[in-house]
Amino acid sequence: MSDRVSIGGLDFDVVTGTQLIAQVTDAIGRGLGGTIVTPNVDICRLAGRDPFSRELVASASIVVPDGMPLVWISRLMGFSAVERVYGPDLMIAVCERSIGSGWRHFFYGGADGVPDLLARRLSERFPRLDIVGTYSPPFRSLTQAETDAIVERINVA
Repeated sequence: MSDRVSIGGLDFDVVTGTQLIAQVTDAIGRGLGGTIVTPNVDICRLAGRDPFSRELVASASIVVPDGMPLVWISRLMGFSAVERVYGPDLMIAVCERSIGSGWRHFFYGGADGVPDLLARRLSERFPRLDIVGTYSPPFRSLTQAETDAIVERINVA
């Protein structure tokens, strides 16, 4: 993994976009999963007030700044290698990298219909992208049975 810089109580990985894609590629190649969180200043503020949000960010495998103020602070703290990682650009880079690799994609989250629209648009951009499913959960906490069912659905896909 990389060095980390602490800003506002959150720890960020010191990586470039290229290094991040290399880490994702390596992890997938070794059969490892994980989560990437791309907090911006608003998410940092929320995490400062909300312990649940702070724990979600802290539990991620990789945390990278999606906001130039966070990059500037990191650089002022001596971490010159920090780059902004814009979440949508990261998703595009991972999709592009996955072509011909055997990676499969399942899009989870967003309002009803959003994951399907995302899948269609990405399929148009990357015709060989292997999309194995989409799911838009209800906007509420899921029951354990619902969580188990969607985890099974994703794993089967």
